[in-house]
Amino acid sequence: MAISSDDAAKLAEWSADEEIPFALASDTTLRSIAGWGVREEDESRAVPAVFVVDRDGTIRFAQIGESVTDRVEVEDLLKALDSR
Repeated sequence: MAISSDDAAKLAEWSADEEIPFALASDTTLRSIAGWGVREEDESRAVPAVFVVDRDGTIRFAQIGESVTDRVEVEDLLKALDSR
């Protein structure tokens, strides 16, 4: 699942265009984004962040970017998923 500050219509269009294979949730109020601690200070958006959460709610991997260009490396994410 991914959470974005974009509205639901924009996410639905993007998901269809890019054939996104997972759910996209809209958080235009930024409540969940702020709750996860990934809201950009003084901004109406989130910094890039990835959390891997297992079924019992334990966070197994977390990467919170410093800016909108700071993204998780695919290799790091795959390594985190493989170590599970």
